[in-house]
Amino acid sequence: MELESLRELASEATKEDKYQVYDVILAGVK
Repeated sequence: MELESLRELASEATKEDKYQVYDVILAGVK
């Protein structure tokens, strides 16, 4: 069960990181 919680937290953190990466990429493209 702990793994599930950690997995959810990791997925949430990954989403945040992805958005930041996208912002950086878009900024670089412009």
